[in-house]
Amino acid sequence: MPGHLHKAAAYVGIRMPTNHQQPLAGARDYWYEVVVLVVFCTRHHHSTPFHTEASPLATGHGSHIPTVDNPDIGLPSIAPEVLAALLQRGPGGFGLQHLVLIDARYEYEYHGGHIVGARHHTRPTDPAALLHTNDGVLDGATTAVVFYCEFSSERGPRMFRHARNKDREAHLVDYPALSVPHMFVLKGGYKTFVAEYPHLCVPEAGYVSMFDPAHDAARLAHRDCNQREWGKLKKKSMLERLLRRCGEEDGRGEEEDGFGEAMQLH
Repeated sequence: MPGHLHKAAAYVGIRMPTNHQQPLAGARDYWYEVVVLVVFCTRHHHSTPFHTEASPLATGHGSHIPTVDNPDIGLPSIAPEVLAALLQRGPGGFGLQHLVLIDARYEYEYHGGHIVGARHHTRPTDPAALLHTNDGVLDGATTAVVFYCEFSSERGPRMFRHARNKDREAHLVDYPALSVPHMFVLKGGYKTFVAEYPHLCVPEAGYVSMFDPAHDAARLAHRDCNQREWGKLKKKSMLERLLRRCGEEDGRGEEEDGFGEAMQLH
């Protein structure tokens, strides 16, 4: 085990196995990650202001938005009829004050037809940016944010995961706090919604598929652009960055590896 991890374990009072005391199979990486996270958060609790405002979860603010099972993506999802009710009755009927819709499709799809009031985002977006409107900055604690793409199977969920991960990173010291706790994916995506509620789309019943032959050139251009933008995020995992930070502070600067894919924080 790297020397600074022994120090990290001692720092938080966790007894780690010695070289001749191996942990149970499958538990090693897990506990190492726990130690790194706890130590990093503890060390920087007073020096790094991750988040200065009270968490929505800490203050107990909740909503009454019903969710549906969506095992294909494993994210909090709402049915088309719930989104229609949010648009027609307003978020106040669900215990919230604001509604933000994020359309993650390509530009020609968006202009061909989108849900009333939806904003177009295709690039990685921080949760704070989602709350900026022409009328000012919305309160994340009382705002429902709904992501969708054509089928809500890839682009919309990817946008959700990125925003939620950034929110989690901002609350490492007060997990499970969130700045924008009421985030959802529209199950079935725009294709399902426009078929059931064409009058809630602009233009009415407007729908352009991603694979519309008339937009082949634009699709390829958008695809290449998206691959570049999102590809920038596929670097070293958050755990590796935290581990390196701990190592540098101990004066070691060791090269660490073996922690696999980036951690998914939902």
